[in-house]
This record gives sequence, structure tokens and C-alpha cells, in this order.
Amino acid sequence: MRRFGLGFEAQVALRFLLEGRMQSLLIVVGVAAGVAVVTYISALISGLQANTLEKTLGAQAHVTVRVADDAVQAAREARPGEQRLARSQPREQRPRSIADWPALMAELQSRPEVAAVSPMVSAAGLGLRGEATQSIALVGVELDRYDRIVQLRRKVVAGTARLGPGEAIVGRELAADLSLAVGDRFTLVTPGNVSEVVRVTALVDLGVRELNRRTVYVPLRSAQSLVGLPGGATSLDLRLFDVWAAAPLAAALQAQLPYEVEGWPQANAQLVSALNAQSISTTIIRAVVAIVVVLGIASVLVVSVVQKQREIGILR
Repeated sequence: MRRFGLGFEAQVALRFLLEGRMQSLLIVVGVAAGVAVVTYISALISGLQANTLEKTLGAQAHVTVRVADDAVQAAREARPGEQRLARSQPREQRPRSIADWPALMAELQSRPEVAAVSPMVSAAGLGLRGEATQSIALVGVELDRYDRIVQLRRKVVAGTARLGPGEAIVGRELAADLSLAVGDRFTLVTPGNVSEVVRVTALVDLGVRELNRRTVYVPLRSAQSLVGLPGGATSLDLRLFDVWAAAPLAAALQAQLPYEVEGWPQANAQLVSALNAQSISTTIIRAVVAIVVVLGIASVLVVSVVQKQREIGILR
């Protein structure tokens, strides 16, 4: 008669577990400890990777489409017996606009993997206030669109994020270097010797000190006037629903568009290598823990079998 409807094998296993309570407890504790270690390590590495990605991508786009730099055509190679002195000098780079960028922006926005697109005008310049002078990275954006890319409003540490005509948002370190506070005015000067006086509406912390020390956000139209690109945009920034889709999307857009397309993995190659190394380490730790647990259970069972050799011989 079967007890509790169990088969012969189940009855033998149950009796073994009940008779060797200490062995059963050790097996359960070993398996539980192995699962706990694997779960803890996986959660720890995943959390570190997510936090690192959030901090790194919090101040940059997932994919950027920009005009390629001007390049000088290489000189013709000398024919046999011909002697020539040729020197190619790099061309001076100047801001150039993406052709018909509103249409391209609408096309990119229609892609299912793209969450947001923002036009940008970027250029180098100087920030002047009194006798203080600092080199700056001038960034012209439409605040509502750009906020969907990097969530700029969440990074405000003083003031209110607002970009109207004659207004600017400044990095925290740059504000300290120029002795700026919310409501103060300072002068922006671009390489074309075009200047504009702007008022600070907010200070932001972008998470990277170097960015905080040189970034100035102004309205898109103001940047277009300062740089000399009326109605233009030097780049389009994309934010994706899945950050790991950046590399294949950038490769696909590079093959389709006559522009330079860069995904965040290309711009942060060292970070990607570190994340891959962490993933490999996690896999190795999981494998080692699994092997240790299996060996522990096997050793307990082997000892049990050795102890019951007589019973096994009688059964055979």
C-alpha cells in the first residue's frame, strides 16, 4: 500500500531525508547559501551597472547625428621618377548645419526605438564677467525637447530652468569661476567676435565636473545668431527607449545618412569595456558558486552512500 499516494522512489527519498535530518539540513543550507550568493552578486553588479549608465548617460544623448568635419583631399601620389614637395594642412573647422534638419528630425522621431529628438547648436566661446574670462562650450537648445534627452530640469541646483531670449543656464563650477549667481548677467563671445549679454536663470550639476566648468545653455535661436547659423542645427540628439539599441541604430543611420552618427558606446568605449568585464566576472562567480554547491551536495551524498554500504549490499 502506498503511503500518501507516493511512489516507491518518493517513499525512499522521503525516508532518507527524515532519517538523515542533519545531512538534509546541510544540503538545504548549502543550496540556499549558493542561491543567496548568486542572487546578491547579480543584484550588486546589475545595480552598479545601472547606476554607472545613469550617471554617464545623464548628460549626453544615446545617439548623436552631426555634420562631419571638413577634410582636406590627399595630394596625388608622385609618379615614378617624379619629385614633389607636398604638405597637407588640416582645414579650419567651422560650425555647419545639417541640411533640412526639421525633416530629418521628424523622420528620426518616427522610428519605433526613438523616444525623443532634440536639435542643437554647439560651438566654443568665451564667458566674460568683469575681469574674469573662461572658455565655454556654448550649447543652444529648445529646453522642452532637450529636457527629454538629458532631463536637464532635474539637475538644477539653484534657480528655475528657463531659456527665454537673453537667458542662459550655467554649469555650477563655471558659475563659481565667474562669480555668478542666479539673476546675474555676463557676456558670451563666439569666435566670430559676436557677443551677447545674457542673464543666468539656473545653475545645474551635470554630474561631471569638467562639463560643469564649461557648459552654457542658451536658446536655440540665440546660439544660431551667435554662431552665424540662422535657422541651422549642428547636431540632432536622440534618446532611445533601450540604451543598448544605440550601437545598431547608429550603424544603420550611418549607412543611410551623409552625416557622422555616433552612439554612446562609441563615445564611451572604456565604459563599455568595464561593463563587459563586470558581466564576465558575474558569470564566472555564478559558475564557481554553482560548482561549489554541487560538490558540497555530492560530498554529503557520497559519505552517506559509504556509510550505508552494508544496507546497499543487502538490497542488491
